[in-house]
Amino acid sequence: MATGGVFATTAISSGAAESQHATPTTVSFTLDTSILGTTGIPPTVAPRVATLMQRYDSLSLGDVATLSGRAQFDGARVPAGHALARGSFDTDGLRTDLRENEPRFTATASNAQSRSDRGAHTHSQESTTRREEVTRFVDQNAGETIELSAGHVGVARGNSGVASLQSQHAGLSPTGQSATDDLAGVLGGNAVAIGTIAPPVKRYLHRRLSHLSEAAHTLLDAIRGGGIGIRVGQSETTLRYALAVDETATEADFDAILDEFTSYSSVSIADTTVEQSRWVVDGTVSTPSLWESHERFLGLR
Repeated sequence: MATGGVFATTAISSGAAESQHATPTTVSFTLDTSILGTTGIPPTVAPRVATLMQRYDSLSLGDVATLSGRAQFDGARVPAGHALARGSFDTDGLRTDLRENEPRFTATASNAQSRSDRGAHTHSQESTTRREEVTRFVDQNAGETIELSAGHVGVARGNSGVASLQSQHAGLSPTGQSATDDLAGVLGGNAVAIGTIAPPVKRYLHRRLSHLSEAAHTLLDAIRGGGIGIRVGQSETTLRYALAVDETATEADFDAILDEFTSYSSVSIADTTVEQSRWVVDGTVSTPSLWESHERFLGLR
């Protein structure tokens, strides 16, 4: 569960190296891992997940109930980010694994901390405060932190003190950009991801999506951010895509990219909403085809 492995793996999949001073792309996500029993793990990330699970004997994917967090991408680097796994963990076993397998981390003394949970396991908005033992492992050189407590594994990169504290409350947190934060209100489901799309990542996507039409690349330049909400059923999955676009985007571009998307995937479009700066698409796909449909469109298959 080392942050170097988690965040570095994510970064590699998001693009080639760019300037360290480029505007970052910020992605916030939340995932109910129970859906993976129905959908399976996306093939493009399955080998990385398997490697992580094999590295720590005391950790299994079945231990994780929900995973949420936020990451900032600067080209291929992740200068800052945090994630929180909630579930039923062998905390003592994880402490031993970290001490034996991650010598770069220094374990600080365990201490009791107050944790405020707002509707963590229900839809209630009421907040409760409790005390629990937290063990923190820190790599000062890399600015990385791992926190362990009963039912929680938090990881952070960046300002380890601040980011680690944030990891306790990780979720679909604001990206700090109104273009994408406005999209959060229309997205929901078992898995949700939302983020800004900055120039370094756009350059990578132009290369990755070279198989798509000129209209698709024109639209990519107009996108300021986007998100997806996934509601998984046993046989059919409901999807909602939302894009924040600038004034250069046209409805013709929208229609063109929809036609192209459906030609590469088995997603059926049910409804669309075109507004001045926000486009929303509702669709369905057979659950067994969920990952394959998106990977084919993205040129990953």
